[in-house]
Parts: sequence; C-alpha cells; structure tokens
Amino acid sequence: MENNDTSPPVHRIGRWTFHPDTCRLQAPHETRPLEERAARTLEILCRRRGMVVSKDELVTLIWRGRTVSPNSLAIVIGDLRRALDDDPRAPTLIQTVKKRGYRLAAPQAPIIVRPRIWTRRLAPSSAFLAAALLAIVALNARAPVALVIEPTRNETGRTEYAPLATALGSVVMDSATHLRGFRITQNSRAKRSLILRTRLILWDGAPELALTAIDHATGVVVWSGFAPGPNDRLARHSADRIRDMGATLGSRSIL
Repeated sequence: MENNDTSPPVHRIGRWTFHPDTCRLQAPHETRPLEERAARTLEILCRRRGMVVSKDELVTLIWRGRTVSPNSLAIVIGDLRRALDDDPRAPTLIQTVKKRGYRLAAPQAPIIVRPRIWTRRLAPSSAFLAAALLAIVALNARAPVALVIEPTRNETGRTEYAPLATALGSVVMDSATHLRGFRITQNSRAKRSLILRTRLILWDGAPELALTAIDHATGVVVWSGFAPGPNDRLARHSADRIRDMGATLGSRSIL
C-alpha cells in the first residue's frame, strides 16, 4: 500500500520532539516556540545528525550571504541549548567540535533487557519448553524490518533535475535490497516498519540527496543523512549512505 504522507518529518532530541514546519519543540505537557533562525539551524543539525557542520556553512545557510557579527551563530546555538535544557557548560545534545563546528548528538540506543530463563532443576519437559521459548524469542529478534521506500522527490525547484532524481531513486532501491535485516515492501502497516524518504535538493547550488528514515508507527525520525555531489559521485555517495543507515540502525537495535 503506497504511503501518501508528505508531512515534514519530526525529530526526537532528548525529551523533546522538534517540529520544523511549526518551529517548535514539544514535550509532554510543554511546548516551546523557536525563533526562525534557531529553528533553521536545528533543522540543519538534525538532517546531518551525528556529523559536524562547520560554522561557515551554518552562517551561509542561515543568513544566506548577509553580513553578520562574529558571535551571531554562537548566540543562536546558545538559545537552542537553553530551549533544549542542554547545559551550556557541558552540552550533551548540541556539541561544539573545536575549530570545526557543531554536531547534534546521535540518538542513544535503548537498553534492551533480555529475559533470563532458568533451566536448572527443571523437568525434561520444562527444559524443552524453555528451549523452545528461547528459540522463538531469538527468531522474533532476527525478524527483518519492513522498509517502505518512497520515490525520490525532486525538491530542487528545477525540472532539469527530474531525471537525476529518478535515477537516484533506482540507486537507493537497489542498494537497500542488499541490506541485511531489512525487507523491501509496499506495506507500511507491518509491525516493525520504516519509511525511507529521499529528496533531491540544492545545497550551496549543488545537488545533494537528503535521506530520512522514519518509524512508521511513531512518525519519529530514527536516522538521517546526506549524499553530497558532485554529480558524477552522487550515485556512489547515495549507495554509501544506504549502507550507513543499515549498519547504524542494525547496531543500535532501535526497532
């Protein structure tokens, strides 16, 4: 069944859920609005979660060539940390990477507590039942995650990039079929399913592929990445990002 949901993704940051379309942070029983520049900065960091974004790049993308004071970006980062309740003296969410820029910390993998089944002093029939139960648990743990891949959208605003978007969609599909622990499907109503959304955009005038993996049950972004150009390397970089997604989500056991 095709998923026609085109609403912007939301991002989980600590105890907050960030809604880029409305420039607000939301937690149980609390909502905090963000100033537009702060919201744009946070969205860029979310899209490149776990990667360092340089100060120069952030200034260029947020202020779009306008002259700003040297501490303008630092003020915006400080406002974001206060909004997120991130201690500015020892930040854990928005991290400063010395002489390089800023990075939004990757989401922490949940702690998985596995049931402990005692077999000592069990009767043979009970021991057999316990072994069967362990086998079922292991089988469910290894069940593949359903991956719904949406067609790549051309969001460059330029029709000449439509063929490139279509070609990259094929690259994404082919690369995803080689991921271990995932199965490609059109049914997003499976018990464990992700939606992979890809968008061809222009970043500093050059095409890039933005990739976002969304938990279908909650709508929360669980992984995101960017595949940069130039054009002749965009397909290879896109395939690399798909492999990164498979390795990251598989190692964190987040689903």
